[in-house]
Amino acid sequence: MNIREYLSLNRNKIVLAFDKEDIKDLLNFKEIAKNLNMEGIIVSGKYIGFTDTYRLFAVEDTDKERKGVDDPKLYSITLLNELFKAETIAILNNGKLAIQIGTEITEYEALNKKVLNIKKVIENNEYTIFLKASVVNKTTTDVVWKMLKLTKFDTRKYFIFKDNKVSVEAYPNEDSKLILDNLLEYNKNELDIIFNLNVKYIDLWLKYIKNEFFNISLSTSNNAIKFSNCNVVYVVMPMRVL
Repeated sequence: MNIREYLSLNRNKIVLAFDKEDIKDLLNFKEIAKNLNMEGIIVSGKYIGFTDTYRLFAVEDTDKERKGVDDPKLYSITLLNELFKAETIAILNNGKLAIQIGTEITEYEALNKKVLNIKKVIENNEYTIFLKASVVNKTTTDVVWKMLKLTKFDTRKYFIFKDNKVSVEAYPNEDSKLILDNLLEYNKNELDIIFNLNVKYIDLWLKYIKNEFFNISLSTSNNAIKFSNCNVVYVVMPMRVL
């Protein structure tokens, strides 16, 4: 069905909509969608995104007139291939996902599977520390950061929030230590906290955000770190908080 016919029939049924820039943001984090435990595209509340239960990426529809969906829904991982060609995505009040490619629109049914409610993860965690941050160290060229990504001792990689900056310390073995002194800068004084994080998960966000300022929300009770900018959200669950 072409877009003009489709809108004439379904305009009042659309509860979520995402444009080409939103789709581009989603595809930057597509690797998360390929986890076998939660494989596919998730729609929940006013968000569309992916999760592998250790991290979550979502884009929010900020249009106040569209109400979103009440129950989370999961759509086939095969639709990722369609998103590379898509102009827009819409969710209808009957639960179908509509993808526009060129002037044609095709609808897809949700899968009959249980799915994590990503809206609750994004909005219901008890975040108590809020920071405005920016990248200082250019991780794409930094040798230490590259070494941190290559090594497999994630249980001994520590992100230290102190003195308005985030540093990384890692211990490959008892006799060696890697230090990345100034990864990020942020705007809050008197913060002293250490998270044990997966470097590759953080690298995914830094590659996406590049030189832009972004927000960090920290939850010591739920062990979550939320990165956000405009209408995108990336949540990482650390191994532990120290």
